[in-house]
Amino acid sequence: MIKFFRKIRQQLLPKKKFSKYLLFAIGEISIVILIAWQIINWNSDQKDTVKETKVLEQLMDGMAFDSDTMGIELENVKKAQHSIKRFEELVDSTHHPSGQKFLYNLNFPDHRIELSDKLNEISGMEMLSDSVITAIQDEKAHIFYLDSYSGEIIEQFDFGKNADYEGIAHYKKHFYVLRSDGNIFKVSPKKEAEEYKFKQGKGFDFEGLCLDQLNNRLLVACKMNGIKDKRDHFFIYSFSLESKEYEKKPAFRIKRDEVHKNFKPSAIAIHPNGNLYVLSSFSKTLLVLSANGSILNNIQLSNNIFQQPEGITFNSMGDLFISNEKKETAANILKFKKAHEKN
Repeated sequence: MIKFFRKIRQQLLPKKKFSKYLLFAIGEISIVILIAWQIINWNSDQKDTVKETKVLEQLMDGMAFDSDTMGIELENVKKAQHSIKRFEELVDSTHHPSGQKFLYNLNFPDHRIELSDKLNEISGMEMLSDSVITAIQDEKAHIFYLDSYSGEIIEQFDFGKNADYEGIAHYKKHFYVLRSDGNIFKVSPKKEAEEYKFKQGKGFDFEGLCLDQLNNRLLVACKMNGIKDKRDHFFIYSFSLESKEYEKKPAFRIKRDEVHKNFKPSAIAIHPNGNLYVLSSFSKTLLVLSANGSILNNIQLSNNIFQQPEGITFNSMGDLFISNEKKETAANILKFKKAHEKN
């Protein structure tokens, strides 16, 4: 188009038609200016379009990244859920060999009772009533009455010479206290203790005593058998409250490897439902046996919660109490309610 106007303008110049020449020249210049302006606007639009395109591309990339990230996170959540489910299944199969669900969540105590320095080494305890716990202190011939909620010492009395005492039970008007060599002392306030000896050998180490009222006997847990070739098992002996003697045959004989290779009883108690709970401080294990000695549950305890568990007992409602001797933290008694009572 510009060439067309230039050609007309050049034809007018020889004919001395200056006014038309000038008009065409101005027109040509105007057209050039208009075209240049249009080009500038077009370039600007192009630049804006490029910028917009880049922004859109960045947004799309960001959306794609977010989508990929979200997909990865969702996949991770699914994997975590699957792992949790597998872990729960593994825990169930490990802790409940009989298929019977355990009654307590031992990772979350319902109540923690801090104990005074006088009670740094509780080696055995039993519920005298739902509000009072009786406890024996290791190495001391003292019996303590404790408030079952606060742990405060209500009363105490001495019953003889200091020794390594490892368990306590109450029957009628008397206490029965276990010494580590298996000898049992019948104790009452202000009366001289009566001693009943374990006569089945030397080298035995006992920890754990409880009342089996249904069978009119005491159950006594043997931590270490005096006969070396029998140490692949641990034994729970029976002491008759009628004859005041040990029965010749153990009431329970459990292969140690079926529970834990380092399982050594430190306390025992009978649940209101009749099952026997055997605690091991050494291996941090809680074993549950049926009345006939079958393994129902085998629970590994947390080191962070159970620093040195040495005592176990139940109240009439079936709430579980476990005592810990002083170690890194203060001595305490932990209370666990039955699982269905928390719902």
